[in-house]
Amino acid sequence: MNKQQFQGHWNQIKGKLKEKFGKLTENDLMKIDGKKDQLIGKLETLYGTNREQIERQIREIEFAFYAEELRIHWEQLKGKLKQKWHDLTEDDIQRIKGNSDKLIAQLQQRLDLDKAEAEEEFHAFIDSLDLSREKVGASGREHRR
Repeated sequence: MNKQQFQGHWNQIKGKLKEKFGKLTENDLMKIDGKKDQLIGKLETLYGTNREQIERQIREIEFAFYAEELRIHWEQLKGKLKQKWHDLTEDDIQRIKGNSDKLIAQLQQRLDLDKAEAEEEFHAFIDSLDLSREKVGASGREHRR
């Protein structure tokens, strides 16, 4: 996730950050307000670990966010997956069933990508859709504000 995307998903991500990094307070999260560099700096200070370790842990949270978005919006996204990646078959879509690991594996196989490239394709796909709990309700239909 780039900095802008991270900030855009801040409300969904900050709860997961608090779960993973228990030393973060609500006040810390309010001050950070979605600024990834500030978050990394704060976590380095709180935990005394290096930047690379913190960034890896944040990437894990981001990946979990993407996986959850796919699962939650699966019915709405099936057709869009096919539009984006024409090499995916109907059988592939049925096997994936909203599971991000299965999607990434299919992208690796069908597009001849390594795992990192397939993950990047998946992340870019989710980011391009601009999904949010405020815009898409439980029915999967978009709500106009």
